[in-house]
Amino acid sequence: MAEQDDDGGADPTALPGGRTMRILAYILSVLVSTVLSIGGALLVAIQLRGGPDGLVVAAGTGVALIVYGPLLLGSWNTFWDRRSSPDAGRYLRRVGVVVLAVDLAAVGLLVVATVVAGGPVWVPVLVALVTALLLVVARPLGDRLRRAERPLASPYRWQPVEPGLIRRKLLIVSVVFAGMVVLASAWVVVEAVSGRERGHDLAATGLLGAEMTFMVPAFVMVVLVVPLQRRLRDAAGRDLARLRQFNKVVLRGKALDLSAADQRAAARYASTVPTVLGLQIGYLALLYAGIACNELSLTLDGMTRLGIVYLGVLVVGAAVAIPAAVVRMRRARAYAVTHADLLADHGGDDGVAAANVVSVAPPASAGM
Repeated sequence: MAEQDDDGGADPTALPGGRTMRILAYILSVLVSTVLSIGGALLVAIQLRGGPDGLVVAAGTGVALIVYGPLLLGSWNTFWDRRSSPDAGRYLRRVGVVVLAVDLAAVGLLVVATVVAGGPVWVPVLVALVTALLLVVARPLGDRLRRAERPLASPYRWQPVEPGLIRRKLLIVSVVFAGMVVLASAWVVVEAVSGRERGHDLAATGLLGAEMTFMVPAFVMVVLVVPLQRRLRDAAGRDLARLRQFNKVVLRGKALDLSAADQRAAARYASTVPTVLGLQIGYLALLYAGIACNELSLTLDGMTRLGIVYLGVLVVGAAVAIPAAVVRMRRARAYAVTHADLLADHGGDDGVAAANVVSVAPPASAGM
């Protein structure tokens, strides 16, 4: 059976199971990175607890963040082909260098903390090996997932985001969240009534239930937002350099000289990106709430310093990311309004790179 494209049409060029494989890989990468991040921080906090507080917390934070560099590399290579343009290749290489430098600095900080705290040598060795493994597999795995994706149809048929589509996505997330509230509440009530857990243990169970209540809908939202992110990428012809131009013009308000095709593509990008940013804010809110519940459980287990530091990082991150996203949403809406005449044309985009396209019939229907 042919795979369905983002707009609901059958895609004759898609590889069997390609979309399912990409979504499962995305969810698995988020789950694994979250587990490794939290597990690495706990490992440092437990094994190096004899060292200075500031140094141990810094090393634990570095280890917690170290896995997200390879995740970034893998994700970007899944979404973008570095061969799409010379600028895209140079940008992705710079990203790789920065990720490598940050991870090396984090491992070096852990080595210093281990020596100062008199901790076991195997801790930095284990972290270094895991980091090296993640860095080695990130780019090839991303390339493999990208090659499993269908080529961009030519002519590219742009479709605006339908309000009904967004309502259905939000309804799915709401139903999942409500179901998790019921399940988590029932679990805590059963434990309390049975008397198997009281006081500290019951509170820990409640926090675990709350964490899953937020985390599960967050991962569901990730799956639902991926097709919209692909629309943004396709609007730029899957050319990272071209998309960065759109970001500068639409989201940062810079004045650049765009061709007629790029102006039309930028207007399409501006009409879609506010919806994506709004859903990403919702995803981050759910994810941060789930992580916050986990950090509160650390304080119950006596790891007060680590829990407080990470809660502080979450608060600062949300305070910076959410207002910035709101400002970008407003700029994009304003750009889409001022270039509404370019959105009336739903035809093909002659600015799409030929290397990224394949001729197919346009989708026959639109849907979720």
